[in-house]
Amino acid sequence: MNVYRYTLEPYNGMKTRYHCPNCNKKGVFTKYIDLQTNDYLSNAVGKCNRLVKCGYHYTPKQYFDDNNISFDTSINHKVTARVKPKPKPKTSFINVEVMRKSIASKSPNYFIDYLTSLWDFETAFYLADKYNIGTSKIWQGATVFFQVDKNNNVRSGKIMLYNTCTGKRVKEPYNHINWVHK
Repeated sequence: MNVYRYTLEPYNGMKTRYHCPNCNKKGVFTKYIDLQTNDYLSNAVGKCNRLVKCGYHYTPKQYFDDNNISFDTSINHKVTARVKPKPKPKTSFINVEVMRKSIASKSPNYFIDYLTSLWDFETAFYLADKYNIGTSKIWQGATVFFQVDKNNNVRSGKIMLYNTCTGKRVKEPYNHINWVHK
């Protein structure tokens, strides 16, 4: 297997994508790295991800030819990657009792009120229980949609405010969305 000395930097989020020198777009340019030194060759050596609109690709060979530098592409030793994978953070969960109290809350919930205008009272509360719909105190009448994984761990909850009459989200004077996390 051929191992080359110069390679495009592996994707590791937007911090590994740069400003294209040709089309001047941010976050679309991938630089070549030297695997022996773990440094970039030059800010202009790389490839634009906008293949159709820009198509910029300045290879290490072209760079060395343009600057009269000797060009060696092979590596005779084991290659260590420049970007080391980050360890996965420990998954956090919300206490199930928090979700149960929110679902059993007697505070007004505008979304459930709208559901009761569509169906009878029992059906609306059955659906709220089945889909883990609770009530939040962040805004008067706010709804929490809890996200539960297959192991019945509560991962998070999305809080949104609804209009009681129309059943649509309240977006004025601002978009009423928030999250519940540990």
